[in-house]
Amino acid sequence: MRVESGLVRGMCTVNDGIRAFGDTALMCGVLITLLGVCMSPETMDYIRTFASIISVAFAVYMGLRGNRKADNEDREARIRSETRMDEKLNDVLAATKDTRDSVKEMQKDMKNQNDRLIAAESSIKSLNHRVDTIEHRLNGGT
Repeated sequence: MRVESGLVRGMCTVNDGIRAFGDTALMCGVLITLLGVCMSPETMDYIRTFASIISVAFAVYMGLRGNRKADNEDREARIRSETRMDEKLNDVLAATKDTRDSVKEMQKDMKNQNDRLIAAESSIKSLNHRVDTIEHRLNGGT
């Protein structure tokens, strides 16, 4: 009767472990069930507790490992995205610099044209003054 009790309790541990921790718990549960035939109930309780702790530790380790892998994939995707953004921003910066240089060149050309226009107006004003003087002399003025 004692062996039967160990087998039944061992099977409960296996079923609970399968649901909670997968293949590792299944292997531990089968081992506990096989050992339950030969051991006292107190020893089986210690072994079951130890196996549960190992299963939980393994599950936590695998979960953290999976999270790290997902974090690394997320980090790589974020780095790729940021790299693309940096490249686009560099392109925008280069285009802005080219535009700024073009605007400065246009401003220089406009200033040059303005200076030439002022010189032409001055020359025209001087020419008009001479024409008026010559016209005045021709019309009999002094």
